[in-house]
Amino acid sequence: SSGPTCCGGTARSCAPPINNFLIGVGAAAASTCSPKNVTITARDSSNNTLTTYTGTVNIATSPAHGNWSVVTANGTLTPGAADSGTASYGFVVADNGVITLALSNTHADDTTVTVVDNSVPSTSSTSSVINFRDNTFVITNDPIQVAGRNQAMTAAMWRRDLTTGNCAIDAGYTGAKNLDAWLTLDVDNPTGAAVPTIGALTLPTSAPASNPASNNLALTFTSGSANFDLSTTDVGKYALNLRDDT
Repeated sequence: SSGPTCCGGTARSCAPPINNFLIGVGAAAASTCSPKNVTITARDSSNNTLTTYTGTVNIATSPAHGNWSVVTANGTLTPGAADSGTASYGFVVADNGVITLALSNTHADDTTVTVVDNSVPSTSSTSSVINFRDNTFVITNDPIQVAGRNQAMTAAMWRRDLTTGNCAIDAGYTGAKNLDAWLTLDVDNPTGAAVPTIGALTLPTSAPASNPASNNLALTFTSGSANFDLSTTDVGKYALNLRDDT
């Protein structure tokens, strides 16, 4: 007797079809001076990662600005025209359905990223908004992140000179600064996990109101940079946001 057949008549299990893409941008803030990492995950109709996905995707930004490069990916990225925000990428088995690309954008835009399988139009998926700005905090993570261990972090105020176009840390951003700080929880953040703290501040998971009265964190900057510890008692996956209301 013959067994069940699928995928062109071969007797084997078939992977679920591609349904959508999860486009992870982390915190909304981004700098026109440095690339923004964007993670693209292929998913089925139950939003499970399709680890065997090997399709080709078309990538575009709105507004149509920016250039793409590879951070972590094993397939071939084909960039579109310079500063068009477009590219195509062919997933390979070694990607396990997940890639991370970098988007560089010298325009101070509120940008979204759309990804679609080039043969399945219904898979078109759009990210949350990325706020590219000429003046922004660039946060450097501790390279070793372990729950229960303090993470040594640095925040730097970067500015793009509107005359020369050059980017640099603003050495004049110095002294005690009252800021807003909060977390953007990733969809993979464990339910009920304890959030981290900075000093006495337990970080909220939504943005405070954008006015000086909402400031919840004081950091002291020297020549544009401030060091601080992110203290953790639990595992988690999230992005840290900082904002200067002034």
